[in-house]
Amino acid sequence: MGQGNINGRVFDLMDSLYLPYVTIINLDTKDTTKSNLEGYFYIKADNGDQLLFRYLGFVERTITLQNLEFLEVGLKPWSSEDDLGQNRIHIYAGVEINYKLIGGKLKYVSDYFGSFTFESSASYFFNTETKLTDAKIRFPRLIYSYPNVSIGTSIAYQNLTFEDNSGYESYMLSFQPRLRYFEANIGVGRNHFELDSKKTFGVLVGIKKEVPLGNYNYLPFESSVTFWGKNLQFNTALNYRIFKRFEIELGYQYFRGIDLIQFTLGNSIRLWRYNKNEY
Repeated sequence: MGQGNINGRVFDLMDSLYLPYVTIINLDTKDTTKSNLEGYFYIKADNGDQLLFRYLGFVERTITLQNLEFLEVGLKPWSSEDDLGQNRIHIYAGVEINYKLIGGKLKYVSDYFGSFTFESSASYFFNTETKLTDAKIRFPRLIYSYPNVSIGTSIAYQNLTFEDNSGYESYMLSFQPRLRYFEANIGVGRNHFELDSKKTFGVLVGIKKEVPLGNYNYLPFESSVTFWGKNLQFNTALNYRIFKRFEIELGYQYFRGIDLIQFTLGNSIRLWRYNKNEY
């Protein structure tokens, strides 16, 4: 039987952008090609042949051809955020450096429910003189998607309290326009600082990015500043997996003299067997 040909196009499943220079390999004939600048490709193949799609930063995908019609192929970005995060309970132990505290954190990240996810965490750090609790809840949701940009929104709550009841709580509604290489964060909210009982409205601006480290490794990094009237709040966080099992998190928070640097090491438990970095 003579060999046929197949045409197709490769795109990003996250934002629908077409992907250039994707490597396509026919595993049966060993023929190889690449997609062009607009994601189109052409390769010799027959029904039943297996095509492997390989692209740096994306999860490899193998497709068995059922016919030789035009083939649209979506690839998933390899996301350490998904690999470390969703469908899991995370358990951490660590230290707070500035106040010389020890403690831990428990975090839960759900899978998607429609376009929603749910994230929550509770931290407890202490020494002989000081105790610190920090609770956070967040509801992210994708509200708009287009080939060149997508926009998410989230509702977040934080309550940070020392043993003497000093601390603050805040509510924040924010929007996250996601561009090709990073995600911005813009929001408005309300803050209640316990020591003076004032409730202040504020504006948040921030950025989130997964920094590539090579070999499908990424370093999720996010940073933001919130303007609560004349006072500024800074938040920065990054995490990384080592030895494929353990997660390192480094976080920094500052607001009105509360200056926290937390370093934690932990592991996570997947609630059911499902990996976002698979098809």
